[in-house]
Amino acid sequence: MIVASRTLDKIKKLIGSAKNVEAVQCDVENDADLKTLDQLTARSDLVVSMLPYLFHPRAAKFALQYGKHFLTT
Repeated sequence: MIVASRTLDKIKKLIGSAKNVEAVQCDVENDADLKTLDQLTARSDLVVSMLPYLFHPRAAKFALQYGKHFLTT
């Protein structure tokens, strides 16, 4: 599982000592991090967006590009 957030420390607290979880820093408001979002989506089987609704289209764009299932809150 890959968990991405703009704050790496926040992710590490959330996942604790869980195994098979990768923490990745990614800020979708920062256009430079869209490459990271692209790469993460390509590696994933499923995208679950917990982003504010305004940013769902950014994540959905990559999910569509790679034919990945996309879920939102």
